[in-house]
Amino acid sequence: RGTQLIIVEVANSSPAARAGLRTSDILLSAARRPLSTVEALADVLATYKAGQILAIDVDRNGWTKALMIPLGKRP
Repeated sequence: RGTQLIIVEVANSSPAARAGLRTSDILLSAARRPLSTVEALADVLATYKAGQILAIDVDRNGWTKALMIPLGKRP
């Protein structure tokens, strides 16, 4: 595999944690767009607002898992 976006931390009680995102998950896609760079993820996130739901796919231990992440306000 080429470049991977690996989740290194998920804040306790965050929308991502409540939606099931875990440390070591590998981001595969967001909003049906393949992800291989942080810039690609930023491009997707720029089209969403706080309160909207972002569909993502992650690889978790070799299995693809679909998650629906409610987005919070950006710092």
